[in-house]
Amino acid sequence: MATTWNEARLTLFLRGGAVFYVQDRSLTSAEPHFFIVLNHSPLTEEYLLLVVSSSQVEGVKRRFSHLPSQTLVEIAPEAYGDFTKPSIINCNHVFRRTKAQLIEQLNAGGSQKRDLAPELLQRLRTGVIESPMVENEIKAKLQ
Repeated sequence: MATTWNEARLTLFLRGGAVFYVQDRSLTSAEPHFFIVLNHSPLTEEYLLLVVSSSQVEGVKRRFSHLPSQTLVEIAPEAYGDFTKPSIINCNHVFRRTKAQLIEQLNAGGSQKRDLAPELLQRLRTGVIESPMVENEIKAKLQ
């Protein structure tokens, strides 16, 4: 039987760079995606700030080529072992989720993955800060 997620269990894993593999209704694909926590102190903040990876590297680069290049962060499987394909994170779109929403997603079949390396996490935070599409309120939380 799978272990049920609750706030106490989430507290053990929730930190900047934590990665969760979950389905999200706001995405067009029903498949689970890797969501990466950007917050410096997610346990004490009201919302989790998350970015999502895509294996559709060329499509994402094409659709967002008009934005600063550092807002699209490519990560190879060699740099993050839970990726099986080259992936890209679009730092121009940040998802806000509550801890309760993440717990719900985890209990619906999601899973916790290995944390992202600190240098990759910093590239993602920088990408969000450099994005002309992200609200200043979010940027301020990542500086």
